[in-house]
Amino acid sequence: MAQSWRSRGALVAVAAVAAVVVAACGGSTSSSSSLSGSGAGDASSFVSSYCAIMAPCCATVKKPTDGVVCRSVVGAFTSGNSYDSTKGAACLSEMNAAKDAPGFCDGTTDGTTPDCKAVFTAAGGPSATKKPGDLCSSTKECAASSEGTVECQTYFGTGGAQTLICQIQIAGKIGDTPCIGTRVGRGVTELDISGAPVPRGYICDHANGSRCDTTTKTCAALVPVGAQCSGVSGVGDPCTVDAFCDFQSGKCAPRVAKGGACTGSSASCQDGLYCDPSSKACATAIADGQPCAAPIPCASSICVNGICGTRGSGNSLGLTLLCGS
Repeated sequence: MAQSWRSRGALVAVAAVAAVVVAACGGSTSSSSSLSGSGAGDASSFVSSYCAIMAPCCATVKKPTDGVVCRSVVGAFTSGNSYDSTKGAACLSEMNAAKDAPGFCDGTTDGTTPDCKAVFTAAGGPSATKKPGDLCSSTKECAASSEGTVECQTYFGTGGAQTLICQIQIAGKIGDTPCIGTRVGRGVTELDISGAPVPRGYICDHANGSRCDTTTKTCAALVPVGAQCSGVSGVGDPCTVDAFCDFQSGKCAPRVAKGGACTGSSASCQDGLYCDPSSKACATAIADGQPCAAPIPCASSICVNGICGTRGSGNSLGLTLLCGS
């Protein structure tokens, strides 16, 4: 069985919003073009514009909206990285278009901001000379690539021995091979990190209907409602986003609406719901940023310091770091 782990870009981990992956992700080259009036002409302008767009998200978790902490944190995370002003302008445009959509602040609309993934490039500094497949200890040792994101990726071999190599991770679609993982949304990518290290591979994406089949190492189509899912090889749930793998029937089943019967896993309920262990029915979950006493019934299944955690960050620290205390 394939071994996998979940990875997030640096700004997603910090902000848990909009999938703006700025440090430790990239694959673009630096651009010096001036975009007058766009708020993206240089790195400092981009950070200020980004934080202004994020201000309402800070309000949802009862944090300051003046952008002071945001500019400091994002500036620190991107310091020393290459900035692409063309991607910066496109990212801000995408964020402005998505900011009013449900899920923007918790990162569930990250598929609508693709250019934000390449605004900053951590790999490719003056001392970054290592090529794909070379051993590494840090992403900053790996040379940037125009093909996609460059990471110093860990693989686990027999007995748990680790191998770290420079790896190019390319946005994939159905038919691309070899695949190395699946982007499942909310800023989360599940990677196949078992077997021989792969210097260059594709990240399949639920947003375009694909998943990584770890048997064929090819981006394959998501499994529709009614089709067999039990025994399907891959990283992440193989079913389409409106379904879940019902292991009793071995088939993809529609996600359950409020009041419908569930078997204990909130994955079987529709977004915004959880499986109430008492009634065994899908019920309204507590939104991120709201008080909680336990992980269930938080929508994110995470309760930290009495607050439901954000989906995108995997904990409640994302917006706290971005917005201040």
